[in-house]
Amino acid sequence: MHSFKPPKPEMFEGKRTTEEVDSFVFHIKSYVSMMEIPAENQIQFLGTFMKGKALTWWLNAIKPFDNGKSLGFEHAISMIINQYRPKMAKELAEKKLRGLQMNKS
Repeated sequence: MHSFKPPKPEMFEGKRTTEEVDSFVFHIKSYVSMMEIPAENQIQFLGTFMKGKALTWWLNAIKPFDNGKSLGFEHAISMIINQYRPKMAKELAEKKLRGLQMNKS
């Protein structure tokens, strides 16, 4: 057994930026994996890192899944991404990159 303990992920408040969502997803998935959180506890554990509007959304989002008991971790992560990651983030980034490349020519 190793003695390394990764830092806990920061609380997620539901900011709708690519950076905030991607950072939260990366840190929560890494922490769950590194700390070997059992599958049956992962959804409840995930919810403990939500606060404010994100927590209100989360509590309502898991109701149809027997309050999270019938929800898989990866599906829950997808729900968070779909709810909070800007819909056009990839397209906007590509458009911005194309604009930068055109200006260099």
